Amino acid sequence: VLEHGDDGAPLAPLAAENSWLDFYSSGSTKEPRRITKTLGQLETEVRSLETLWGERVGHGKVLSTVSHLHIYGLTFGILWSLVAARPFNSLAHENWESLIKELDNGAIIISSPAHLGRIPAPLGLSDARRPSAVFSAGALLPWHAGLRTHETFGCWPTEIYGSTETGGI
Repeated sequence: VLEHGDDGAPLAPLAAENSWLDFYSSGSTKEPRRITKTLGQLETEVRSLETLWGERVGHGKVLSTVSHLHIYGLTFGILWSLVAARPFNSLAHENWESLIKELDNGAIIISSPAHLGRIPAPLGLSDARRPSAVFSAGALLPWHAGLRTHETFGCWPTEIYGSTETGGI
């Protein structure tokens, strides 16, 4: 934990309502625009995720195919993990083969329709390597991708809707 700045002076705690991050909308409906969120808003969002799904997903390792540069990847893949004290890999898996190498019982998969639609077959995962949950966001998940996810991982994906402006609830 970093407690002092370069000059040796103690660092003040972050004020959740006076510290913020700027995000940019995708521009899917018009020009991309800057969206500012305070750390307090982000913390409230991830605490809501924990309230909704924390007990169901447990404390398995979080594995993501979504970059933290996307607000869904940041909130679900990293910030939620930090707030709930779950282990996570900060690098997004670009392919299923690398994710499967890390997959163990109770893991939580953060993914998207683009990735879930390309799950290789057959993976032949044992019950001991099945995730506790799979989340999907970014677009509508086609039925065949949801079915393939269930057949492969033993759980139905939870679809997340939202936007940079509203969050992922």
